[in-house]
Amino acid sequence: MGGIFQTRSVSGAMGVEVSGVDLTRPLSDTQAMELRRLMDAHQLLLFRGQNLDDKSNVRTVGIFGKVSDENEDGSGCSIVSNVRDDSVVRDEPLAFHADFAWTPYPRPYFSLYGLDVEGPTAPTMFANGIRACRNLPTDIRSRLEGRTLIQTYDYTETGGYDKRAQLLTLDPMPPESTHPRAEHPVLMRHPRTGEPLVFAMQAMTSHIVGMTSDESERMLADLFAILYAPDNVYRHEWKTGDLVIWDSLAVQHGRPDPDDSIKRNRRTLRRVVIGDKVPRDHMQGITPYPHLASRFKKMRAGSTEGASTTQ
Repeated sequence: MGGIFQTRSVSGAMGVEVSGVDLTRPLSDTQAMELRRLMDAHQLLLFRGQNLDDKSNVRTVGIFGKVSDENEDGSGCSIVSNVRDDSVVRDEPLAFHADFAWTPYPRPYFSLYGLDVEGPTAPTMFANGIRACRNLPTDIRSRLEGRTLIQTYDYTETGGYDKRAQLLTLDPMPPESTHPRAEHPVLMRHPRTGEPLVFAMQAMTSHIVGMTSDESERMLADLFAILYAPDNVYRHEWKTGDLVIWDSLAVQHGRPDPDDSIKRNRRTLRRVVIGDKVPRDHMQGITPYPHLASRFKKMRAGSTEGASTTQ
């Protein structure tokens, strides 16, 4: 590490904890370069005990690219909370996913910061697609080379991050206004490192192209058994002052349903993501349903007919 930072592994699946840096101060070019190298090598970075305001949080994450102004208010931040009314996502369970994988433009980097965490709360779970690809048996890998899959999201009364939309089982095929979708490689090459990674995901993968629904389900079950195996998942228990930044192409994230004993504990995280687009850019032509109003409410009014809200 050249003496720039002290690091230690956070799990066998991925990630390093980085210490010896105060992120309230701007990073030097050398420090930023080293953090980018660590990210490519380990897919997830953890910083503890940081006292970050919006500006320092955005500045730190911004070393990985252009910050997406999700709220379109100039802050570059949004809130994930079980107690605040301005939360874009509350405390419902989230199956493993990568944000906006159902578009051609999944988020390349994602971050969460522990703004106000009261005791034990719902953890965030991370699954490593690069490590899973390395662990694929030869026969499965050979069957998947060159194949693509359909990522989709169900914006209907029955949709949600804890339920996959399996398009092949639906008759008739639903429109993209309620089930937006995109085609991606099953085994994607990472755009920076060239590492192959599994891009199938629990929440958003409808099916593998060119397979029947039954064939696709059997193959996805085999993939998910490797991708979400306990030794391929890092479970982060939040504390105030934690900053976690991860490669959102290589690493999927999710959240289990919290135990009743901790549901009332405050869990407010600040979210900063990297991406050229804001949520409104992805929502053109998508019809929101009434129960999704809280996720869409921040989209600028009138940006698209019937969708004056955000994810």
